[in-house]
Amino acid sequence: AGGTATPDPATLNLLGEVFWRRTKTNAALAQFYRMKGKQERAAEYQQGATLWERKAMDMYQRVAQINPSDSRALAAMAQIFLGRSDFPAAEAMYRQAVTADPTNVPALTGYGWLHMQKKCFARAQQCFSDALMFSPENSQALCGIAAVLIHMYRRPDAAEHHLKLAAASDGTNDWVP
Repeated sequence: AGGTATPDPATLNLLGEVFWRRTKTNAALAQFYRMKGKQERAAEYQQGATLWERKAMDMYQRVAQINPSDSRALAAMAQIFLGRSDFPAAEAMYRQAVTADPTNVPALTGYGWLHMQKKCFARAQQCFSDALMFSPENSQALCGIAAVLIHMYRRPDAAEHHLKLAAASDGTNDWVP
């Protein structure tokens, strides 16, 4: 019965993260070469970014097939949809991720940023506040809540969160789903 074993969701999530990091690296290099006026080289890196993004999405979709309530994979797919400006798909994925695991801080912060883009500041504030309940020094959530408070004309409150953000050392400044 010599078939290949199906990788477990943790392994697939890890592969997805690796592929997503490669996506971001290739996209950044494409932007660099565009700025340098080297369009052909930029196109090569952009093509690489697209390839790695597809591979990352494939890994996360495989996780979701195995475990439809894997909030880590759902949040990662939401992030990819957000990067594609597919806001309805991103919102659906974030909603599923937060429903599956209300303590998933990356899902809560991503959902908060999505609400910010939609100018739904009260919803964004709730997402960031929920994230801070589970991870009080999370820089994504601190930055998000400060941005919400600025948009809501509560600058003194925003300044308080900016100070917390400056002191935070949780390593989430470069969050990857």
